[in-house]
Amino acid sequence: MDKIKIIIFLSVFIFLNFTLAQEDFSGGLIKCEHDPCQLPELFSNIRSLLAFIIWFAFWFAVIISVIGSFLWMLGGPYPSLASRGKNMIKTAIIGYILLLSVGIIFDLVLEFFGPRLKYY
Repeated sequence: MDKIKIIIFLSVFIFLNFTLAQEDFSGGLIKCEHDPCQLPELFSNIRSLLAFIIWFAFWFAVIISVIGSFLWMLGGPYPSLASRGKNMIKTAIIGYILLLSVGIIFDLVLEFFGPRLKYY
C-alpha cells in the first residue's frame, strides 16, 4: 500500500511541475516591450520569474533526492549515513512542496489583484 501512495505522490508531484512551469525562457526572463514597463508587463514578468524559480527548484529537489538516495543505498554499514540520506530526500520533497504551494498562492494573488493579461 505504501508503494502505491509513493507512486501516486510522485506522479502528482511531476504533473504539477510540468503544468506550472511550461514557460519558454529562450527569450529571457524579463520582457519589456515599452521603454517604461507597463503594469501588465510587470505582472507578466513576475509570473515568468515565478515559473522559472519553480522550474529551478524542481530540478534542485531532484538532484538532492538522487544524492540522498545514493547515501541511503550505500550507507548499509553506516546507519548514520542512511538516516542522513532519508532526511535529505524528505527535506527536498517537503521544500519543493512548500515552494510549489507558495507559487500557487502567489499566482492566485496575481490573478486576483493584477490586471487582465493577454497571453499570446
